[in-house]
Amino acid sequence: AGRHAVRAAVLSFTEGERKSAMVFKSLRGWRYVVSIDKLGRREHARRSMELESSSTWLVALALWNWKSCVQDVRTQETLNLVAQLQQERLSLEEKLASAYEQVDQVMATMQRELRTKELLAADLREVTTLHAKLDLVSEAGEAGKNGSFVLRSPAASLGASTPLQTPKRGRCFNVRHSPMGSSAGVLEGCAAAAQ
Repeated sequence: AGRHAVRAAVLSFTEGERKSAMVFKSLRGWRYVVSIDKLGRREHARRSMELESSSTWLVALALWNWKSCVQDVRTQETLNLVAQLQQERLSLEEKLASAYEQVDQVMATMQRELRTKELLAADLREVTTLHAKLDLVSEAGEAGKNGSFVLRSPAASLGASTPLQTPKRGRCFNVRHSPMGSSAGVLEGCAAAAQ
């Protein structure tokens, strides 16, 4: 009976030890699973943070690139506008210079025409004055003995006829009576134009 009791006690102890070992192994396995789960969660959290940080950096980089593109486009538009304004300014300057040149040409033409008209008016006055003098000379010539008359200067002792000289342009005329006996005199121009 004692042997059976000892055997039973040994078997009971062995069974207890076996159960304890199984419990211990179970605990170790559970701890391993828990540690693996914690490591997995930590890795997932780390990756999530990295992805979030990367996403933030990507968004920031995209915004920076977008702003750079917008600035480049605006800069190019500004440069194009400046170039266009410069071309328009050059075109306007050329047109203005051409307009000034045309105005100068018109003014020069008007001045020449005005000068010509002044000269013609002076000639007309001179011819009118000379015609009046010729009328007087004609009337005096008709009273001559031979029907001819020559207007002489105070230096007529040289025997040369003295030309009637207009006062402004230096044009002079010799006056002699018409051989036909007409009262209108004949003018012989010596065309000494003044400088």
